[in-house]
Amino acid sequence: MKTIIGGLVSAVGLSTIAGCGGGGGGSAHTPLTVMYCTNAFSFDISQYKIGSDGALSTLAPNVRYTVNVSYTGGRPLPGSESINFDPSHRHAYLANLGASTIDEYSVASDGSLVYFGSYLMDQGANATEPSIVVFTADGRHAYATSESRTNHKLTEFTVKPNGALALLGTVDTGNDVGHIVVDPQGRFLYVTSYFGNTVTRYPINADGTIGSALTPLPTGAGPFAQTMTPNGSFLYVTNLGTLFPPYIPTPGTISEYRVEADGSLTSIGSLNAGTGPGFLTVSADSRFAYVGNLHDTTVMVFAIQGDGTLSLIQTFNTGNGPVQVTFSPNGRFAYIALTGADLASGSTDANKIVECTVNADGTLTQFGTVATGAGPDYMLANAF
Repeated sequence: MKTIIGGLVSAVGLSTIAGCGGGGGGSAHTPLTVMYCTNAFSFDISQYKIGSDGALSTLAPNVRYTVNVSYTGGRPLPGSESINFDPSHRHAYLANLGASTIDEYSVASDGSLVYFGSYLMDQGANATEPSIVVFTADGRHAYATSESRTNHKLTEFTVKPNGALALLGTVDTGNDVGHIVVDPQGRFLYVTSYFGNTVTRYPINADGTIGSALTPLPTGAGPFAQTMTPNGSFLYVTNLGTLFPPYIPTPGTISEYRVEADGSLTSIGSLNAGTGPGFLTVSADSRFAYVGNLHDTTVMVFAIQGDGTLSLIQTFNTGNGPVQVTFSPNGRFAYIALTGADLASGSTDANKIVECTVNADGTLTQFGTVATGAGPDYMLANAF
């Protein structure tokens, strides 16, 4: 699956703006803010400094990650799916679907990434194909997905003091694992299945192992990613539709859920998105949500109502295949990765990041662009 986010809260998931006040709220100046962008087709990570005006400039040369050419007779599969920090922000982990590895990096004093190892997951015809790694709030345990239709499992890890991952165990889910989120309290893991069209809750035991699945809930067709609000009150699932030929572009949907006190989910509605909604990003104050529509040229901005439902306030035209929106750590600026996956357009307006100002009402205003590697698909920001 081709596949939230800068300065994310890893115990909540890859989709929450840490340190972002939302709607243009600022914070105290930080000496150094940086951003990383994974590139699925050049097999590297772009590294940027974030200026006080929000503009991106090169921090360090692109960092390569593992490439596996054995699947398709020498032609590598698209690589990265996401990158995430551990809670200390001293280490970063790239979920590498193409090579079926989790590539591990330390964060240097200047903010640049230094590769120190890879966790090798199942290889060959039954490869694990990890797409996301998430952590418990204490940083002691991590969990990875398997997007494979045949090797369907969650992988449990302990995290060594040097940041390396060590296998704790696996849980067979009975279907592909598309995306995972941990609630802020670290009680439950929420798991979507793209081919099963479900989201399922799993309890997390005290030793970091995952308990038995609880009752699944239906999503829309082809759930791609999910996001829990920072306060743990609501969860949203973006539903992409089909990934199989003939790839006829059709509008996707967003499923909305309320998270009850016991961690169970209650459906509170769904709404239409653009064509191929990718990642949904929620502001740290839970006021706004941002969705990149991977198979068209738009980003949708929503206000989050008191009952958790989403209300569209802006449709922002960006360029070819906006897959993700992320934010500067102070929340004043937004960045949109254009991966070039617009199926309905002949546009080549891709392989770049669109730079935006976040207005007080949560809407976005573009002020620049910066080049990336080939196929930018996931961004992550940090402050030092």
